[in-house]
Amino acid sequence: MIALEEPQPSWHPAESDLERFMQGTLSPEARRDVVRHLLTRCRQCLKVTNDLWRIGDKAPLKPPRPLISGRHSGNDSSRRQAER
Repeated sequence: MIALEEPQPSWHPAESDLERFMQGTLSPEARRDVVRHLLTRCRQCLKVTNDLWRIGDKAPLKPPRPLISGRHSGNDSSRRQAER
């Protein structure tokens, strides 16, 4: 059996849009366009997003920032007094 190649789309998102897609910073409309394009299994754009995914895997993890600061404001002591 002969495997036929799927036709590749004539329009491709800009590489910067693919990067923003991977970062989650595209507008909903642009994100929808990129998803639709990637669903065509475009080899060129899948390679770009795959490369970006690998870069993300190699990025060092930053420790999460604390949700609560170690400093106490004057409001904390006045709130404690009100609770007593």
